[in-house]
Amino acid sequence: MPTRNFDQRAQFMPADENKGENITFLIDRGEDVMTAQYGAAVQQAAETHPGSERFIYRPTFLGKQLESRDGIDFNLADPGAALGDRLIWTTFFRAFDVLSQLYADKFRPGELPPLQNTLHITPEVLPLFERDGRTVSSLITGAPQSSRTSGRLSFVAHYSMSAMGAAHARMVGNEGRFLSYRQFDLPDQKNSLEVEYGGALATATYDKYGPKRYTIAAALALGIPEGEWDTLPTIVPEVLAPNDDEYRQTIERFGVNNEAINIGIVINSQLRVKMATLEVWKHIMFATGLGIFRKQLNPNQRPIHFNVFYNPSSPSRDDYKVEEMQAMFQDRITYISPKSDNETVGEVKYIGANLAELPALLEAQDVLLSVDTALAHIGAALEFGPEVIMMFNNSQFSQQQWQSSSKQHPVPMTGGYSDQVANLALQHLRLKA
Repeated sequence: MPTRNFDQRAQFMPADENKGENITFLIDRGEDVMTAQYGAAVQQAAETHPGSERFIYRPTFLGKQLESRDGIDFNLADPGAALGDRLIWTTFFRAFDVLSQLYADKFRPGELPPLQNTLHITPEVLPLFERDGRTVSSLITGAPQSSRTSGRLSFVAHYSMSAMGAAHARMVGNEGRFLSYRQFDLPDQKNSLEVEYGGALATATYDKYGPKRYTIAAALALGIPEGEWDTLPTIVPEVLAPNDDEYRQTIERFGVNNEAINIGIVINSQLRVKMATLEVWKHIMFATGLGIFRKQLNPNQRPIHFNVFYNPSSPSRDDYKVEEMQAMFQDRITYISPKSDNETVGEVKYIGANLAELPALLEAQDVLLSVDTALAHIGAALEFGPEVIMMFNNSQFSQQQWQSSSKQHPVPMTGGYSDQVANLALQHLRLKA
C-alpha cells in the first residue's frame, strides 16, 4: 500500500462496528481517496506519523457527540455556496435535527434538557425559508456565521461539486454507506465538525432510498441501526410556499397570466457546462408549443406563455443577457403554416425575480424546463409547484446527483435531447380545465 500524507485534521468514516469492513478514508483535504481495511489503515497511519495517537482512525458517529452538548449550530453561511446545495443541506440538517430529538434518550442519558439546535444560513437566502413572519422551520435563522461555544457543537457544511462527484463514484458499489466528517484540531475550533458528504449522500442515493434519502443520510451520521430505518419519518426538501395574497400580488406584478398555459424556462446556470445554446432552447419551446396543439392539450384555446427566468441582480459572467434572449426569441415563438405566413406557437415573457418572489412565480408554472439545479430544486420543493424537466450534462454530473425529488425528470444533454425535453414537458404539463 503506498504511503500517503494524511491531512492535519482527523477524518472519520461512519461504518459498522465490524473492524474488518472496508472503510473509505479521505486524505489530503479530500483530493486523494483510498480504501483500506481497518487494520491496514491504522498500521499505515502509525508508520506515517509515529507516536501520534490522533492519526489512529476509528469509525465514529455524530450521535456520540450529543451527550455533552447543549445543542448543535448547523452552519450554512458560506457565501460562496451554490443555491441548490443550500436547499439540499437544509433538508439534511432538518432531518438530523428531527432524528437527534427523536433519539435523544439514547444519545443523552439522564435528565439532560432537550437539544437546542439552530441552522444558520446566509441572510440573502433566508427569503426562501422565511417571509412575513412565516417560516418553514424555526430551526432556520439568517446569520453570517454561527458562534462557537464550549457547550455547543458547530456543524459546518463543506460545499464542493468535486466532492459530490467523488461521493457518487464511491457509492456505486455500496450505496448508503458513504458519509464522512472531519474534526478540527485548532483550539478555537475544537468543537467544530466539517461535513463533506452528507448532501452528496442525500442526493446521490435517490434510486435506492427515494424521498427518504435525507433521513437515511442523517441516520447514518447519527449511527441509527439500519433495522430501524423503516420507522423513521420522511424529511423532504421544502421552501416556504406563498400564501394566497402573496401569490396573487406577485404574479400580477410580473404580468403572469394565471389563465394561460405557463411554461417556465430557465436558460442560465452558474456552471457554463450545464447550459444549452439559445438555438436549442428555441427548438424546445417551438416543439413544446406545437406539441400542445397537436396533442390537443389545450381544448379551451388558452394562450401559451413561455416565461423565461433570469437573474436581475447578480448574473453570472457566462449568463445569456436579456438582450441576447430577446434577440433570439423576441416576444413570441412562431412558425410558417400553409394558411398564413406566421402562426404564433406561444408568447415569450422575460421574468427577472429575486429569491423572495421566486416561490410564487415558480408555483404559477404548469411545467418548468431548467438547466439550473437551484430553480429546479426550488420549483420541485413547492407543494403546489410544477413538475420539473432537468437538462444535465452527463459527462460532468450523474442523474442521481441532480435529482432531489420525484417531481424532477432528468434528461441527459446527448443526442436529440431537445425533442426529449419537449416530449417530457408535454407528458408532465399541468392541464387546466
